[in-house]
Amino acid sequence: MKQILLVLISILICAQVQAEAEATAEADSAEQQTGISYVRLSKGMVINYGEPSLNRLKYLKVAVDVRVKNANAADLVEYHSPALMDALIEVFSASEVEVVKTSSGKEEIRQKALKALQAVMTSEEGDEVIQDLLFSSFVVQR
Repeated sequence: MKQILLVLISILICAQVQAEAEATAEADSAEQQTGISYVRLSKGMVINYGEPSLNRLKYLKVAVDVRVKNANAADLVEYHSPALMDALIEVFSASEVEVVKTSSGKEEIRQKALKALQAVMTSEEGDEVIQDLLFSSFVVQR
């Protein structure tokens, strides 16, 4: 009789552990679907910007991260990163010296870069995917 009770208790405990594991897996899956993620597009790319000068080139070193709505969107951003990097290079290299040196100018560049990235993702995936763009580093050499 004791053996039967022990077997039944073992079965109940195993069933409860399995149910908890499934609930945790479902919660993790739901979090991946709705949790915000950040994707680093560049650690610090160096770009010439502004009008070319015979005296001196101007450099911009920028580290860019983007915010997306979930892990699936993060995977899409990583997949399309070459096209996204190209769009960033176009925006940064077209920036003017007067714009780069002011805070409001940096915000203007950030907005242009965000719109360019969203345009790339819209053309590739049919959805903007990227919610925001953040500069984790922005260094200017004139």
